[in-house]
Amino acid sequence: MRGTLAKLVKKYGAKIHLVYRHLPLADIHAGAVGAAEASECAAAQGKFWPYHDLLFENAYSVDARSLQRYARRAAVPDLGRFQKCVSTRQPRALITADLASARELGFRGTPSFLIGRRVGGMIVGEPLTGAQSQAAFEAVIERYLRAESR
Repeated sequence: MRGTLAKLVKKYGAKIHLVYRHLPLADIHAGAVGAAEASECAAAQGKFWPYHDLLFENAYSVDARSLQRYARRAAVPDLGRFQKCVSTRQPRALITADLASARELGFRGTPSFLIGRRVGGMIVGEPLTGAQSQAAFEAVIERYLRAESR
């Protein structure tokens, strides 16, 4: 995880929680679903963020050979287990559920963010879409933190 999100996590620490959900846009990028599944295969071995970052640096190189190469570069411990996970599409249900959830929230593009607070089993908040500045995130986060402290 790099850039703005890493800075926000560092600045706010335990005051915020970053939850990642997949929104593979298969109509725009044919390899998006497979890449999302591969990232979850890396996550199963504790390497989600290094793998995620490699995918986004190489967004249009997501063929089977590239996905395996990124696993090596991200130091996924058991490459055989990773390959089996990818080839059997083990994370498929998770990716499908994330996609459905994003659509329910009205998200249609990436990146998309929902900043808010947990109410029961849901997050109620304000969406931010597209590349945003750190200041834009901080303004919304600060608003929710102030509301929580009242």
